[in-house]
Amino acid sequence: MKRLSLLLVMIITVCLAFAGIDEYYTFNATTGTYTPITGTDASISSDDAISAAIPIGFTFPYGDNIYNEVKISSNGWIGLGTSQTSSNLTNNLASTTIVPVVAPLWDDCNLNSGSCQYLLSGTAPNRIFTIQYSNLKWNWSSSIYFNLQARLYESGKIDFVYGSSTGNPASPSASIGINMLPGGSGWFYSVTPGTPATASTTTENNAVAVWPGEGTVYEFNPVVAVPNDLAALSVTGNTTPTAGQSSNYIVTVRNRGSNPQSTYQVKLLLGTQEVGSVNGTTIQPGEILTYTIPWTPTTAGPGVLYGKVILAGDQNPNNDQTPPLNVAVQPAGVQAVTIGAGDQLARVPMDFYWKNSLFECLYYPDELGFTSGTITSLAFYNQFADSPANGATKIWLGSTNLADLSAGWIPSTQLTLVFDGNVTYPAGTNTITIPLQTPYMHTPGNLVMMVQRPMDTQYYSSSDYFLAQTVGSNRARKVQSDSEAFDPANPPASATVSGQFPKTTIFYSGQAIVNDLGCLSISGNTTPSVGAATPYTITVKNNGTAVQSNYTVKLIDERRWSTSWFRSWDYYQFASDSEFHYSLDSH
Repeated sequence: MKRLSLLLVMIITVCLAFAGIDEYYTFNATTGTYTPITGTDASISSDDAISAAIPIGFTFPYGDNIYNEVKISSNGWIGLGTSQTSSNLTNNLASTTIVPVVAPLWDDCNLNSGSCQYLLSGTAPNRIFTIQYSNLKWNWSSSIYFNLQARLYESGKIDFVYGSSTGNPASPSASIGINMLPGGSGWFYSVTPGTPATASTTTENNAVAVWPGEGTVYEFNPVVAVPNDLAALSVTGNTTPTAGQSSNYIVTVRNRGSNPQSTYQVKLLLGTQEVGSVNGTTIQPGEILTYTIPWTPTTAGPGVLYGKVILAGDQNPNNDQTPPLNVAVQPAGVQAVTIGAGDQLARVPMDFYWKNSLFECLYYPDELGFTSGTITSLAFYNQFADSPANGATKIWLGSTNLADLSAGWIPSTQLTLVFDGNVTYPAGTNTITIPLQTPYMHTPGNLVMMVQRPMDTQYYSSSDYFLAQTVGSNRARKVQSDSEAFDPANPPASATVSGQFPKTTIFYSGQAIVNDLGCLSISGNTTPSVGAATPYTITVKNNGTAVQSNYTVKLIDERRWSTSWFRSWDYYQFASDSEFHYSLDSH
């Protein structure tokens, strides 16, 4: 099948409003007093650790984006939001994937003899969130310890405060600074300690080898506001709406100016076409408000939504429109069911850490919530450290009465190839919706899905995860290799068998099948004798809604003969969703 490059649904935030980070922040080096805190332990007292998502306690404005959580690395950096999944010991403030981060001392550090704590202090709107590293080893194998803090202010200010150390670092090569989306040159501040300290937005210093010194403070201050400036920060909502059905979208607006505003509009755009609008309410300087705008799409297919704020006399129109929200409008009548809690990270159904992988799993009727219907799209949920250049993906679907996969794979020859194309798997946390090139008609039973990452010339990060969960056992099989190109029609007997499968959303149109008899199995003597009658049992199931009474069940030897057994319509009735076993003799 010809491979297609598709624009697939993803939720990814980029910063497009200004030319660079210096439009948002200025740098200042000063001095102050390092005051230790007693807070909550971040549970990263080890080498190469990253914390779970930690609430900041307030909405932190960062450029034209907002964040409510952080993830803290034992390697001396803090990720804004939840997109980072690895501790990332290799420092790179110019990265376009390890972004946005604030990095008071990013290097191959170690906290196995120290701790990290965090504390929220102050009262709104002047709260401060402090992250404190105590007895941080720089580098990882050193016996020299360092103490430092990073502080996030409710106003958007960031500063690093440096405390005491027990000596000089061992083999240091650190980065100190901040970066923001979209990353790369112009979107970071890289600090070089000294008297005075300097900061560059285009040249990263990833070889800092001296401790800034106790009492040193590096400040990153938000740019002073103009009087009239409203910014549309983000638009969120259903990325797979259904034609003819209303969905709500939330546009977040921030007053970046110094004047309060009360006369403005917030709009929802489909491309350049306005599809919804509400009047704004009074918003104070620095305040962030959200507006809900309903939209009822009329046509199925891909589209791009934007939020936009309209203020007469806005002195900075460049930030009036949000980054895009890609949507895939489903045809009328399409429903969606999401299977799985997504409380685990796993490299299924695609394993990008290997050049080739093959995965198969079952979804059960009580999870699907529908007996039969046409599946039109699938969605997975990724959390990638990078964005693989090659997203070649193959997907097969089928229906089966097997209770699990403990006996082996269901080969692709017994399934339907529904997608063969290139999928974009972006870095960060995203929803990946894949419209099927061949919609699949699921019949009663268990749904089986096979996904292949065809042999690539390279592998990617071990932290390229999908959200997953484990339910039961033996419902999934997986193999991966850098050297063996797996054949989906003849998968290898050896495989990892488990109950782990990806969190999946299945889009379908529920439609009952009226007339459908399925032949499930045949059993009997596999070594019959010539001329001797041998009984065989054939199991038939009525997958349709209509009662069947006029049909033929056949036993066929493709080489020489066939016999048949006939039931007339008035002799036996076969009810919907029932099974019957027929015994026939060969001759």
